[in-house]
Amino acid sequence: MSGTPAPQIIVAGDAMTDLLAALSTPLAWGSDTPARTTRRWGGSALNTAIWASRTGRRVGLAARVGDDDPGRDCRAHLSAAGVLTAVVTTPGSETGACVVLVSPDGERSMIPDPGANLGWSHRDIPPEWWPQARWLHVSMYGLLRPQTRTEYQRAIALARDHRLGVSVDVASSEPLRAEDGATRLREIGSVDLLLGTAEELAVLGRPGHRTRAAIAQAARTFAETVVVKCGPDPAVWLSGSGMWQVAPEPVAIVDSTGAGDAFAAGLLDAHLADAAPPDCLAAGHALAARAIIGFGGH
Repeated sequence: MSGTPAPQIIVAGDAMTDLLAALSTPLAWGSDTPARTTRRWGGSALNTAIWASRTGRRVGLAARVGDDDPGRDCRAHLSAAGVLTAVVTTPGSETGACVVLVSPDGERSMIPDPGANLGWSHRDIPPEWWPQARWLHVSMYGLLRPQTRTEYQRAIALARDHRLGVSVDVASSEPLRAEDGATRLREIGSVDLLLGTAEELAVLGRPGHRTRAAIAQAARTFAETVVVKCGPDPAVWLSGSGMWQVAPEPVAIVDSTGAGDAFAAGLLDAHLADAAPPDCLAAGHALAARAIIGFGGH
């Protein structure tokens, strides 16, 4: 539709409600653990879209919610954050939810129920977004789930048809193991950019790879450029042009939820501005630092 704003970055993936529990002590299985709890919006794709919008980019999120109160609230939350929305309601489903346990050292563990996200379709991305967009960013969760795998593959094919760059965040190590993440990536062919932690990317490589450089090199079978997110240690950018490592500034961590999503958003914004790889890594670190000093994914 003429005159309708379109995003520069399309983010495809989950919208979730997060129940965060900041534990006062290590989790006591089978007993009680004191915690501070709160509800926030989350989901890797939703977090990435909001952080990318904060860079000043026009960003659109294609996601699914349920026919419930959280689903009705989601669009308003995204609009207030400046994100263009293609949030579709899945009839008869509840909005996805995730219990996030945040340990005293800030590390998070997640217990997700995808809910309405299992109804995601490539048709959820408005056709009018494609001609003006420059990039499609996909959360790996959708490619790992049998219910949505084909739909995300079709979205990636459409992005290539429109000459968009494509990035995939590999998301989480245990689902990669359970659903054979390496095969799922081979099914879509090499992407422009693959992001993941050293632990996540090691799942995709050959046993015995331990250094960040070796892990990145093994993952290049899936992408032109591989970025290894390493928390407080130097992040790695590896492409055909070379390898760069950039360390983050030390920051006192409160909650690591959404840190990787913020990193991806900052890095993509810099990459689309044609920044050099070290500057892209530094931009990712800068947004991730903002994420970990607060509570929740964004």
